[in-house]
Amino acid sequence: MSTRRWVLTPRTTGGFALAVSLSLAACLGNPDEPALARRLATLTAALLAAATLLELNRQTRRQLSADEEHRHLLRIEAARVDATKEAEREALMRVAEHAQTQAEAANLVKDEFLSILSHELRSPLHAMLGWLAILKKGVASGRNVERAVETIERNVKLQAQLVNDLLDVSRIVSDQLVIEEEPVDLAVVVQAAVEDARAAAATKGVELSCSVSPPPGPVLGDEKRLHQMVGCLLANAIKFTPSGGRVSVTLVTRGAEATLQIADTGDGIAPEFLPRVFDRFRQANASSTRTHGGLGLGLAIVKTLAELHGGDVEARSEGAGRGSTFAVRVPLRPAPREPPPVETTEPQGELDGITLLLLEDDPDGREALRIALEQTGAQVYAGGSAAEGRQIMEEVTPDVIVSDIGMPGENGYEFLRTVRAKSAAHTPAIAITGFASKQDREEAVRSGFDEHVAKPVNVDVLLGKLRDLVRRSGAGRPPARPLAAPLRHQTAGSSPPSAA
Repeated sequence: MSTRRWVLTPRTTGGFALAVSLSLAACLGNPDEPALARRLATLTAALLAAATLLELNRQTRRQLSADEEHRHLLRIEAARVDATKEAEREALMRVAEHAQTQAEAANLVKDEFLSILSHELRSPLHAMLGWLAILKKGVASGRNVERAVETIERNVKLQAQLVNDLLDVSRIVSDQLVIEEEPVDLAVVVQAAVEDARAAAATKGVELSCSVSPPPGPVLGDEKRLHQMVGCLLANAIKFTPSGGRVSVTLVTRGAEATLQIADTGDGIAPEFLPRVFDRFRQANASSTRTHGGLGLGLAIVKTLAELHGGDVEARSEGAGRGSTFAVRVPLRPAPREPPPVETTEPQGELDGITLLLLEDDPDGREALRIALEQTGAQVYAGGSAAEGRQIMEEVTPDVIVSDIGMPGENGYEFLRTVRAKSAAHTPAIAITGFASKQDREEAVRSGFDEHVAKPVNVDVLLGKLRDLVRRSGAGRPPARPLAAPLRHQTAGSSPPSAA
């Protein structure tokens, strides 16, 4: 039996089924090939249709599997994104909670500081008002009058120091605290600060010693700020050292660095507070039962001043009740040597024959300055505004002008500019003002002032500057003629200008 092999490439399912049927019939040797072929074709077509459905189903399952896998990947990605967002949300919540904690702590420190500030400002006022009431009643005499004057002076200086500390901290926060470098003898600065502190140490019964090894020569620095830094550390040591304790000051030079060390046998510093001892407004005990006063600003100012001089400051203590040591290190930057000042034999006495124009809008301050200046022999014409100053100058030509800056209507800068514009002669002028920064001094000079004195005015400093200006300008004529008639106008709210 011969076997026939059909080799076809069917174009349709039916053709392929017929070819298969004929091939099977030939193989079976069936004489009725066509009929059998049709039956086999039907069967084959059914098989092929089933196979096609199976293939379609397989492909569908494959597609469904790919789609499911894609959806699964999408779910994984969505879960990852959700996890990332959750982590970010938790991180933001932690940051917000930390910021809230810091804000609450800062707010607590602020409240404590304001409470302490109120106490520190009111306490000196309480002492001053008490003694002033006694003086006004006339019941004080002899030693009590001296005590009253000493107490009032001490508390006024304390108030001025509080205000200066607040101003310094404000400048530190706004990055405006600057130093004015000049040749400075560190040993002299330290010794002067120690002498200034001796009275306070003796009053409290604290032994104060000083050992100074002078640097090889003058260095560049701000003498006033260096004195402030040493004085603050000394005041801090004396304040926290009980009666019978000791405070020692040493200044040594090692290579290109000077180290100032102030050690005490006082209260010491608790370990947990030591890292924050130089923070602004921080105090180990800020409660109403604290033993020591103060605003908690001094050491923060010391740290800034040390850094402005290119150095640093360190605090050490073995714990509460075991004393403390503060060490300030500053680099030695040799300054060019200057010839010694020429000593003058000019008497430091009075201002006889000098005519002064004094402008101050505060009546109490104006009257106090007027009396102090008149006691030197000067003839003083006083007014409370720039307008009054111009009225006085229509009648009198002053040898020196002493003017406040902040005045109603027209400030001292504008007043002096108009004076300079109207007169070819240069009348020496001193600005007295509560605006005491370096920028304020520069503005005063630009406006035509020769000197600048910050409030509260130290009368001795003012008199020294007046004498210097009078000497340089050659002023000193017979007293000006008195006013022929009362001035025509007065600034509202001010007292009439006065002349000695």
